[in-house]
Amino acid sequence: MFPPTMKNNTSVSGNVGIQVVAAILSVVAIILGIAALQSGNTSKSAVKDLQSRLDNEATTMAQVESDVRSLKAMTQSAVMSLSQEIAALREQMAKKPEPVVEKSKGKGKAEEETPTGPGTYRKVQSGDTLCKLAKQNGTSVEAIEKLNPGLNAKNLRVGKKIRVK
Repeated sequence: MFPPTMKNNTSVSGNVGIQVVAAILSVVAIILGIAALQSGNTSKSAVKDLQSRLDNEATTMAQVESDVRSLKAMTQSAVMSLSQEIAALREQMAKKPEPVVEKSKGKGKAEEETPTGPGTYRKVQSGDTLCKLAKQNGTSVEAIEKLNPGLNAKNLRVGKKIRVK
């Protein structure tokens, strides 16, 4: 059918076409390989960066856990110390005698109680108020009223002995 010379040309040109296609595919494969390597290097760099960040976070977390344990121990110690101080103060308060209160009668007036016992006392002078006496003695009006049951803050009598501490 075909003369022998044409058959050889077709076969040679077919081999050349296959070789060109193979060469093109090889070049494409090389390009894809290079792209994959570059992508792999970028991925490796990103993985290294993430690993570094993770290591830093782990170190920070370990430090935070250590700080929390330290704060917990200090808090427990402080609570124990406060508990001991409160217990000691309660014992002191239990041992401290309550002031004895004497009742005195004024002329036609309601009874007032005059405190006695250990403490600091002042005689009311003209112009004195509980607020003024509290400031002078480093205490509060409420504390003076508590130390002097039945005291009428609005009607202080000059010369009346009151406990301020």
